[in-house]
Amino acid sequence: MQVIPGQQLAFEEEFTGGSGTFTENGVVFSSINGEEVEDVKSRTIYVKGKSFELIKPGDIVYGMVGAISKQIATIDSITPENKLKAYPSTKTFLRISELSNSYAESMRSFITIGDIIKAKVIDIKSLGIYLTIKQPELGVVKTLCTNCKSELTLRGRLLVCSECGAKQQRKMALNSNANVPQ
Repeated sequence: MQVIPGQQLAFEEEFTGGSGTFTENGVVFSSINGEEVEDVKSRTIYVKGKSFELIKPGDIVYGMVGAISKQIATIDSITPENKLKAYPSTKTFLRISELSNSYAESMRSFITIGDIIKAKVIDIKSLGIYLTIKQPELGVVKTLCTNCKSELTLRGRLLVCSECGAKQQRKMALNSNANVPQ
């Protein structure tokens, strides 16, 4: 039978999960697209198909800033730089301490809601994925004016809106004109 990632395959009492599976709360799920195979003799279930490598600390990802509080921002819809990587968690966070190597008083002076950022995965915990943008090549790669929602252009160290003339500041990624995954 063909299965997709996240599809329930069996309970641990019936079968032990093999390659292409993961187990959560006593239930075996498929972690890849492919063909479900039950080995009744060894009581193992596995999925035969093309495997995806899970995101790990050190990987570069792109995502959109979804919400900002005083100490943390949530990042939505992360896309790995290497599109063959995946992670089942949708909760992704950027802490204020991971914005800069120097003191950051406010999240909003580095990023704003709707910004597309390039970040590095620093930790994966049960609560979600934690990111950093401390390095010069990490940070905002695409941003819009907070006043009129037009695209901002980098001029020197400031971002300038060609529509309303607003001047804004973000922690831009070095070479932020690079192609951003869609």
